[in-house]
Amino acid sequence: AVHILSNYFKHKHLEDLVVVTDLGFAKRARAFAEFLDAPLAIIEKRRVGNLDRAELMNVIGDVRGRRAIIVDDEIDTAGTLSETVRALEREGVTEIYACATHGILSDPAIERIAGSSLREVVLTDTVPLPMAKRIPQITTLSIAPLIGEAIKRIHRGESVGALFSSEVEFTQEMLLWEDGVARKLDTRNEPDHDPGNDQSAQAG
Repeated sequence: AVHILSNYFKHKHLEDLVVVTDLGFAKRARAFAEFLDAPLAIIEKRRVGNLDRAELMNVIGDVRGRRAIIVDDEIDTAGTLSETVRALEREGVTEIYACATHGILSDPAIERIAGSSLREVVLTDTVPLPMAKRIPQITTLSIAPLIGEAIKRIHRGESVGALFSSEVEFTQEMLLWEDGVARKLDTRNEPDHDPGNDQSAQAG
């Protein structure tokens, strides 16, 4: 779902971006950052026991004066997210966004998000979001494009594992669904694609 999330932010046309993540999610976040043509900053942290708290040690990377997008696989109680926001504020970011594939949002996540300086938190619908938790700061995206791409690849005998690739090339070529219409950024490798049609279109 990193592909869906990164495409959402691509269409927001935000400037002076920096993508922020922790070491555990750095590989996936790097593809996210490359797709947005943005640098990657790392939050170095140390968890405290089994609690939902995390002691943030350092922000590795230049974030001052930039808009930050925090990227992670899930948001549960938003304890780590809140600490990350405060660390970025200390480092002088101008705006902060966050996104994650899974929005668990256990208590007190909603209160923490609502009381923070986060401009927007973008989640997918892998976990249904109850009406009581639908606050203005939260945007939910459908994972239907990802499921549709998996079905298409199974039908064609293509690699489903590529869906979980961190390569930016796959992100750029992935099947996108916008306004209910299937679109593809690059169809030149499609079996049914006829290069002659491109020349005809250009001639017309």
